[in-house]
Formats: sequence, structure tokens, C-alpha cells
Amino acid sequence: MYHLGECVLIKNGFFASQEAKDLAEGKNIINFKPVGVVIKTPTNNDDFISKEESGEEYDMIDNYHIKLNNSPFISNIVTYISEDDLIKYVIDN
Repeated sequence: MYHLGECVLIKNGFFASQEAKDLAEGKNIINFKPVGVVIKTPTNNDDFISKEESGEEYDMIDNYHIKLNNSPFISNIVTYISEDDLIKYVIDN
């Protein structure tokens, strides 16, 4: 389990793909890594949020949300990432 504010690397999915790296390079972000901090963790019921609870029109899966440190995308927030798609990351200074 990851905690709020913990630094993580997204290791699976689109943000870890070559396509995402190519998009980043197109925006002058060299050596893009999908690294960020956890800004939302799953609730106690981490598999499901009802539409009544979320206020959305449909039921949702409740997972992690990550704020990327450097993003080539309009938003730097990645939503609905599972624990299996993350790995703890230490930034070298």
C-alpha cells in the first residue's frame, strides 16, 4: 500500500508506454518517466464507489490518483491507477 505524498513510478499502462515517451519528447521533455506523488489512496472499500457516493452517473473503481512531477499532457493528474501499476520511486538529487 502506498501513502499520500509518497513518490511512485507508474510502471504499467499508457503512461509507461513508448507512445507516452514519444509524446513527451514532442513537447521537449527528454527521458520522460511517469513519476509523481500519491494524491489519493483507495478508501476502505477499495474496489468500488457507488454512483450515489461519487456523485457520478455510474459506479466507479476506487484506486490511486497520482500527480505527475513532469507531464506532457494537459493535466498532470493520473486517475484510477491500481497498486499493481505502481512502484516506490526515490528521486536522486
